Amino acid sequence: MCLPSSRRKGILKLPLVSWSGISNVTAAPDEAHPRPNALSSPPAAPTADTLRLVVRLLACSALSTCLFPEPASASADCAVVESRSSLSSLSGTVITSVDIVSDGPSLPGLTSAFGLLHPVSQASIIRRQLLFAPGDTVDTLLVGETMRRLRAQRLFADAVILARRCDPSGGVALSVNTRDTWTLRPTARMKSQSQLSFGIEERNLLGSGRSMSLTREMTLRGNGAAFALTDPFVFGQDVSGHFRLSNLAGGHALRLGLLRHDYSVFDTWRAEGNFARSSYGDTIIGERALHTVSAMTLVGRRIDNNPTSVLTLLAGAEFDSAASISPSKRKSAVPGQAHVRSFLGADVGLMQRTAQFDTASWIVPGRGFLDVPMGWEGEAVMGGGYERDAQAAALKVDGWTGRVFIPERGQILMVDAWASMYFGHGVDRNQIARASLSWFSAASRGLWGVRVTAEDLYELDPDRRGLSLMPLADYTTPVLRSYAVRARHTVAGSIDRDVRLFNVAASSVLNAGGFIAGSYRWDVDNNGGRPIQAGVIGARLRLLSANGAVSSTRLDIGFPVLRNEVIARKPFVVLTFGSLFDVSRQRDGRRVF
Repeated sequence: MCLPSSRRKGILKLPLVSWSGISNVTAAPDEAHPRPNALSSPPAAPTADTLRLVVRLLACSALSTCLFPEPASASADCAVVESRSSLSSLSGTVITSVDIVSDGPSLPGLTSAFGLLHPVSQASIIRRQLLFAPGDTVDTLLVGETMRRLRAQRLFADAVILARRCDPSGGVALSVNTRDTWTLRPTARMKSQSQLSFGIEERNLLGSGRSMSLTREMTLRGNGAAFALTDPFVFGQDVSGHFRLSNLAGGHALRLGLLRHDYSVFDTWRAEGNFARSSYGDTIIGERALHTVSAMTLVGRRIDNNPTSVLTLLAGAEFDSAASISPSKRKSAVPGQAHVRSFLGADVGLMQRTAQFDTASWIVPGRGFLDVPMGWEGEAVMGGGYERDAQAAALKVDGWTGRVFIPERGQILMVDAWASMYFGHGVDRNQIARASLSWFSAASRGLWGVRVTAEDLYELDPDRRGLSLMPLADYTTPVLRSYAVRARHTVAGSIDRDVRLFNVAASSVLNAGGFIAGSYRWDVDNNGGRPIQAGVIGARLRLLSANGAVSSTRLDIGFPVLRNEVIARKPFVVLTFGSLFDVSRQRDGRRVF
């Protein structure tokens, strides 16, 4: 009987034949025969039966090889496709296997030795981000969304997918290759002339995808510290969790958040919940005490079948309370008298997310690219309930909308707007309205940037002050005294120019440049109703890293050119970590994630 050879290398094991007879030892086809010992006795002469058996086996082997040829080696005939997007050329092909290859960071020069101290990202964590598995067919949307998700983690300097067509059945073997970025970094920020924050953050703790940070803050009112931990898979479940505990200069805060893990913008369901508790023993003038507790839960259900965007219906409930001594514009309240806000209501809303993306590689040329969402996005939640302090029905509105435009290759225009407030008879508005317009354009060996930001604050509780855009978007903030930073009305703008100096690691560049910025504030508390004008010029070093998103580490050195009694007449130095755009593209109520 003649047996065909195996189609898969190493599966079928063939008998080895010796001149002294048939051996019972088996070996894989690519295994080498053992070399005879030079001191051993010579083999016995083959018998006629043995020779006939050998001839039959050789004939059978030749025949089976012709009928069932072995596949060519991968290096010779396998078609290999490499992509960082969607594998569109293989759409509909069956996936036979999915492998994960994770490498450590690539650091330049002498710093490469530190790469040994970085635990490589765990393959299991990367695999949980994949939207495809063996047995599926290649879906370009799911592959593209997977690669965007990997880049959005901010854990990888590069992520690429390799496809090999070696299987005789026509299937494709996929390999997801990632290279970690260096995720341990110091953090430092001069929030004002009298407030300095510094610490350390690790975004990929032991290769698990968890983020942990320790921060120390120093102010004129005292010192403090903060600890934060984010886990993308709490207890191994499809739930992201966030925890933050802080004691900063008399202020105590606790924040907890849970979010059903989003695997794709096309997920049918989503759910989230958060809890926050904070207290300030001494804030700023006119706001001497504050205690807040808030909690919210929302469940979302996708309600459309549009292939280019996703519309989700939101529903839930929230509780928002604050006990404070602060100014109030309500006629029934006396400034300086303690009052309480206590709102309990049911929420309903809509969330719009795009499923179309373009890329921009000119920001960090040859080192990475930015995933640019195309189309309008936004989220709006309206809560109806009862406000205990005013003893009246109340309505709470919280929303954000924005869009990114690409007028032409080498340009990005971003437009965003936020609004959150209360409505009701005798209810403090607690209103924040903001708008931001940013334009970035490629230039010779660098880029131009222009930003205009406007902000309106009204009857604002002290706990809302951290939502202001101004500390990041307004480059004049470091020269202003603390009470003047947040006026009721503010308009700020800046123009900057960066020039590339040299490449850093795998996906970063170091830029140098300069900026000019100005701001105008009016209705400023404790300034006698006088407006405040500020202007600065400065120089900048900025490290830009791009892999799906653009992170920015910038060192600004500036000097005021417009002076008055609330502006310090001395240079300032500010180190800031954030994104190139310095805006949070989500509504204010989603502060936990």
